[in-house]
Amino acid sequence: PATHPHLLQPNEVTPLITSTELKARRAKFAAQLPPNSVAFVIGNQVQKSCHDLFFPFQQNANTFYLSGFLEPNAVLVFDKRDKTEFEFSMLVPPRDPARELWDGPRSGTDMARKFFGADKAFSKVPELCRHLSLTPDTNIYISTDTTFTSFFPELRQEIGFPNNKRFYSVEGILQNLRVFKSPAEIKLMQHAADIASRAFDKTISGFRDVPPTEHAVHSLLEFHCKSQGATALSFTPVVAQGTNATTLHYIANTQKLQEGNLLLIDAGAYYWGYCSDITRTYPISSKFSVAQKILYQIVLEVNQRCIRMCELLPDFPVSLDSLHTASARMIAQSLVDIGVLKDISQVCAFTRTVCGM
Repeated sequence: PATHPHLLQPNEVTPLITSTELKARRAKFAAQLPPNSVAFVIGNQVQKSCHDLFFPFQQNANTFYLSGFLEPNAVLVFDKRDKTEFEFSMLVPPRDPARELWDGPRSGTDMARKFFGADKAFSKVPELCRHLSLTPDTNIYISTDTTFTSFFPELRQEIGFPNNKRFYSVEGILQNLRVFKSPAEIKLMQHAADIASRAFDKTISGFRDVPPTEHAVHSLLEFHCKSQGATALSFTPVVAQGTNATTLHYIANTQKLQEGNLLLIDAGAYYWGYCSDITRTYPISSKFSVAQKILYQIVLEVNQRCIRMCELLPDFPVSLDSLHTASARMIAQSLVDIGVLKDISQVCAFTRTVCGM
């Protein structure tokens, strides 16, 4: 809050997420570990794009969820020695004036304790290992979804785990915890959706003022998201005109827009750890042809019916799989009704194969 008063209120570690909420998240995670366990939630590292250039850094989602820490090469450590008590430590890069001149300031071990709530903080793996209550019978939990791949080999060498030592993943525990959103998280998700929604509206109303290419539309959408405070796009967007839209993950976004074709945009805003995801299709010529309007109306009606299915929760069980199956059947039946298809069975089987469901 002291350095970013335009983003943070008192007690907030990241926008809307307080140190109190982060501490509660860590306690819920630790409660899922059995006694005599040590869990290592491993952050990401900076990725090189070539010899001396780097991709923008994005923190591992689990590390961010439990700490709000946004610097690379960090590890969160949970040392649970009995049924209830645990100690939370952080391994973070040390302060280094020479490197900070190039890369920006580091929090270091002092801020890991004072601001991010660590009970103990370390800058070297051997220091951390000497502090942990590890025995041959200790249950070891580790992250498997991380780019900081050098940490675990160093840890293993330092501790000397036997070759047949069994390790457990933290991913399942954290995925289950993250399913349930706090009021603050819901606000962040709503804000990410609002940013993307406004960006879509501005992009479609203004895309004729930029060069008629998928790339220009992509750039315009990214500008409208980031100018509203999004820290990034949720993912590389699909901006696909014509038949490009039939490639599910088309991200080249290099083709010229053709009058008479449709333009599909699948994108979202990433706002402080939370993503939105919107897909819309627009006529490049401003008006749908007769055939395009019929197909657009079919998809719109199926979308609305699926939303109504979701509104039946919790009284009526609805899963992602059941929504997918229902939507495929409804679209296929509509295509039979207008004479495009003769039978719905092949379409339903094809959609399940393509979507991996």
